[in-house]
Amino acid sequence: MRKNTKCINIFEKNKRDWNLYQVSTLIILLITLLQVSINVIKYTQLTDYISKHKLENISQQEEVNKNLSEGNQNLDTQKCNINLSELEEICSIIGMNKIKSISSNSNKIEIQGICNNTKILEKLSNQKNVKNFNIKSLQKEEKHYLFTIEYKVGGLN
Repeated sequence: MRKNTKCINIFEKNKRDWNLYQVSTLIILLITLLQVSINVIKYTQLTDYISKHKLENISQQEEVNKNLSEGNQNLDTQKCNINLSELEEICSIIGMNKIKSISSNSNKIEIQGICNNTKILEKLSNQKNVKNFNIKSLQKEEKHYLFTIEYKVGGLN
């Protein structure tokens, strides 16, 4: 069971030296070589570009981290300016369960909460550690008052 097959031998001596198969093979090899060299050039350019921009991004990221850490240090020092025992006195006068929120900015404190009468707010304004006491809002509900107060910590009125 042998089939008669013909194989084309492009390097056969009895054919012409530069036949069509040889020329097409050389053209394919040249095109492949050209494509490989273009890809190598593009790869080197890309790696150079990436390495330069990595250095720039790293330096920018370090600056951002440095600025954030400086900002955090400033926030920490602001937090230290508020004495928690002074805030605890105010909270004990109002009552911890009646306070809705407490916010602070530097040494200015804002408290939102509920009270049964306005005499509690008068007590707060007369504390020795409270200065620039300000009632931002006061609303009468059925049995209690909703209030928002703002004051600075430290010193007499």
